[in-house]
Amino acid sequence: MNKDAVFLAWGPANDIRKGSKDSKPYEAWTYVGYDIVWDYTASFFRHRHHRNFYHPCDAGYYEPTAYYVPYAAGRVEFLNERVTGFDWKAR
Repeated sequence: MNKDAVFLAWGPANDIRKGSKDSKPYEAWTYVGYDIVWDYTASFFRHRHHRNFYHPCDAGYYEPTAYYVPYAAGRVEFLNERVTGFDWKAR
């Protein structure tokens, strides 16, 4: 399989490393995926009363926040413009 076929199948790589092995052109394409991690942060409603005092029964709630954590999802290696190895981590 050549680079054009990999590009059509997997799309553009997030990182491309170029070099040479045994006097032949070498490339390694890395693809990045993202895991979603949820965090629930406590927040509180503050009700202002007379003379800036707060009521002791202020309501609280948890607010969800999503974080996207990158990971190396796949890698393709090319030697002399042909695929010599690949790895894909399905999650």
